[in-house]
Amino acid sequence: MEEGFYLIQKSETKIVSIWHSFRQFIDHSNIIELASGVVIAGAFSSAVCSFVTDLLTPLLGFILPSTLPEFFLVIRNGPKFPYKSKEAAKSDGAITWNYGNFLEVVASFLFI
Repeated sequence: MEEGFYLIQKSETKIVSIWHSFRQFIDHSNIIELASGVVIAGAFSSAVCSFVTDLLTPLLGFILPSTLPEFFLVIRNGPKFPYKSKEAAKSDGAITWNYGNFLEVVASFLFI
């Protein structure tokens, strides 16, 4: 019985020690600032992606024959080639290279 009490007391001491070390780490490091920065960066990234997708890409639609994400190149044809959209090509089993999506992501990255 005394040995069980000793083990419980030893475990309690370890838990308190770990908790104390964790609190010391939180208090003496910039973990709160880092977490805040990650949250703010995520929100900013969403705003930039929305700017590119919802505002910039439609404006490019006036200059280009279609919107940027609709640009694709057929690598392997399906039975119903030619295609008017990448969705039609995909449903026909064609393999496409969707470079418009890539250009839109690059534009989002450059605006960040």
